[in-house]
Amino acid sequence: MFTVGSQIVRVIRQHQRGSERQAKQRAVEAFESVGLPDIYRLMSSYSHELSGGMQQRVMIAMALSCKPALLIAMNRRRRWM
Repeated sequence: MFTVGSQIVRVIRQHQRGSERQAKQRAVEAFESVGLPDIYRLMSSYSHELSGGMQQRVMIAMALSCKPALLIAMNRRRRWM
């Protein structure tokens, strides 16, 4: 198992050039951009320790951290009326 911080740093380093320190800084910026609280504690947390909403925000931050030209987000819950 990996911490949330190590997962996002790995993704950033895999898709962009730069040092681990730069990747950590970009991860912090991505977490801030999606409104996650207490980022430094969050970086050392495991995904199963987070609520569902925080897990969603972490995944959105991970997607945004690589600076995509286009990001498509889908809601898998469909409610029929």
